[in-house]
Amino acid sequence: MYSFKGINKSDLTEILVENSFPSFRSDQIFNWVYNNLVIKPDLMRNLPGELQKFLVNNFLMENLKLIKVNKSRDGTSKFLWELNDGERVETVLIPQSKEERFTVCISVQVGCDLGCNFCATGLNGCKRNLTTAEIVDQVWQISRYIDKNNLGELRNVVYMGMGEPFLNYDNLKKSIRIINSEKALNIGSRRITVSTVGIVPKILEFGRDFDQIGLAVSIHSGDNDKRDKLMPINKKYDLNAIKSALKDYYKLTSRRITIEYLMISGFNDSIRDAKKLVDWLGNMNVFINLIPANPVDGLAHKPSPENKIKNFKKYLDNFNIPVQIRASMGEDVTAACGQLRLREE
Repeated sequence: MYSFKGINKSDLTEILVENSFPSFRSDQIFNWVYNNLVIKPDLMRNLPGELQKFLVNNFLMENLKLIKVNKSRDGTSKFLWELNDGERVETVLIPQSKEERFTVCISVQVGCDLGCNFCATGLNGCKRNLTTAEIVDQVWQISRYIDKNNLGELRNVVYMGMGEPFLNYDNLKKSIRIINSEKALNIGSRRITVSTVGIVPKILEFGRDFDQIGLAVSIHSGDNDKRDKLMPINKKYDLNAIKSALKDYYKLTSRRITIEYLMISGFNDSIRDAKKLVDWLGNMNVFINLIPANPVDGLAHKPSPENKIKNFKKYLDNFNIPVQIRASMGEDVTAACGQLRLREE
C-alpha cells in the first residue's frame, strides 16, 4: 500500500505505467488531489472505473484523522491529529493580520528528544519520526480546511511545530519537494521556512538541497554556558560550530538567516546578554526574531517584561541589526511557540 501524499508525480507515473495505465493519468490524479482537494477515487470523474478501483486498493489517501480543533481568541487554530498507528501530533494555523492569509506551522516528529528546558514538546521524549506523507498531509488538510471554510489563502509553511526537522532529514526533504511542487501543493520556495536548533552537519546540506527555502535557527543566547543550560544540544553543536556552519551556508545560498531568540525573564534578557548576542553575530546577514517565552506547565521560566524586550531590541537597533518583537499567537490554547505537547492525552 502506497501513501499517496508521500510520493511525487514521477513516482505515481511510474507506478501507473508498471500497472498498464497511461502516464497522463498521473496528471489527472494529482490535479484532483492537490488542486481540487479530492481524495476519494470514485469522485475523480474523468478516471475509468478500473483506475479508480486500483487507487482504492493500492493507495492510502489520508494519514491524519482530525481529533480536535482549539480556536484562540486571536484567530489562531490548533489541530490535534491522530495518525494511523494511534500516535498524535499537532499543527497550528496562524492568521496574518487581516489579509485573509495564513501561515501553517507543521510538525515533523511525534514529540522531541532534544530536551530544551523551555519547550513542552520534549517533556515526553520523541516517539518516532513522521513519514513524508504525514508531514505533507498536515499542509493538505489545512488547505482543505481553509477552502471549506472560505477563509482565504494558505500563504506560508513553517517547519516549527513538534520535533527537530534536521533529525528527520530525508522525510523533511521529500516533503518540501511535494509541498513546493507546482504539480502538488505549489507553495513557493520563499514562503517555506525550516527551523532548527542548529544540527550543524545538516545546515550546509540543507543549503545545497534548498538554496531558496528559508532557514531559521534557534539560538536564545550568545553565551555558550547559558545556552548549555537552555539547550543540551549546545554541548554537541555549540555557538562556534553553528556560526561556522551558518557562514558556509550564506556563502552557498546568499540567503539571509533568521535567528530566533526566546526572551526569558532574568536569564537572557539583559543588556549584557544583548551585547553577547551582537558579539556572536559579528557581520552575519541575519534577521532577529525576539520571542517572549510562553508559559509551560511543569517548566519554571517566565516571559521577559515588555520594557526589557524593548530595551534589548533598542540595543540591537543601535548596531543596525534587523530585528522585530514577534507577537505571541495562540497562547490561550497552548498553540504558541514552545507549547505543543499533546495535552489532550
